Amino acid sequence: MFHDIKLGDEGGRLAAVARYDIMDTPSEPQFDNIVSLLKTIFKAPIALISIIDDRRQWYKAIDGASLVEIPRDTSFCNYTIQSADIFAIEDMTLDPRFVDHPMVAEAPHLRSYLGIPLTSPDGYNIGTICILDTQPRRFGPDDYATLRQFAAVAITQFELRQIASRDGLTGLATRRAFTEAAERELSRFLRHGQPVTLVIFDLDRFKSINDTYGHGIGDAVLKSASAACEAVKRNEEQIGRIGGEEFAILLVNTGLPEAKTAAERFRKAIEDATIREVPDLPFTASFGLAQCNAEASDLATWLDRADKALYAAKAQGRNRCCLLY
Repeated sequence: MFHDIKLGDEGGRLAAVARYDIMDTPSEPQFDNIVSLLKTIFKAPIALISIIDDRRQWYKAIDGASLVEIPRDTSFCNYTIQSADIFAIEDMTLDPRFVDHPMVAEAPHLRSYLGIPLTSPDGYNIGTICILDTQPRRFGPDDYATLRQFAAVAITQFELRQIASRDGLTGLATRRAFTEAAERELSRFLRHGQPVTLVIFDLDRFKSINDTYGHGIGDAVLKSASAACEAVKRNEEQIGRIGGEEFAILLVNTGLPEAKTAAERFRKAIEDATIREVPDLPFTASFGLAQCNAEASDLATWLDRADKALYAAKAQGRNRCCLLY
């Protein structure tokens, strides 16, 4: 286990949860297989892997129940992420913290729980892996050791997933990872009307930079522009590299007037950026913005609208932001 678990830093923990960018993602076989095997080995009716943010426990994988998420304050696992190791409840009816819990007092009448935090390499408990039973159970050292092994496998899968979602040159989200995030925000808009604006930008005359200075300098420009954007990015904003010199940003809970201000923040950051190899080499970017609306009920349409705004920015002279209403 980790020796420097940061139990008192909730802000850091939530930042770690956000870094993995896994909440509300579709099911994935590597996690489904883990909980299926966990359920079989422990002969438990329910096994799950969860992520916990500030208000909910969301199940990345669950076997034995049809739940997707529950409020954090009703979660047994909320106790687990506040511990440094195993959290066990052998009989919930004998524990005053849980005896009146709806899932204990009523169906499914849970009785026992064994969970362990999923701890990031930098020491934050981002979620849990656990089993639940409708019968009281006694847990011993062998159970603890087995669950620790499963936790190690699960967090390794989270790390591998995160690596696969990062662009190797810039460190930004890959096109696949950004597309998944955009699909999630589109779904939220369609369900709840939560405003979200898509920004697409690319570096102006980037081919000329590559042709004149070589691809090594071109890569340096891409990394510098990406780093400049990361430096001014807010926590709720998501950036991805979706093509060679093409990037995209999701501005959540942001309508077009605020989105224009945000895009200008990124545009200015790129305009002010430099590279060490050729300090006087100027580079800029053009931005197209499109807010999600009833006409953009699928991702392809939404992307196309942002692309049209980007083309307008280039037609108007580059190094500017254009909106598509």
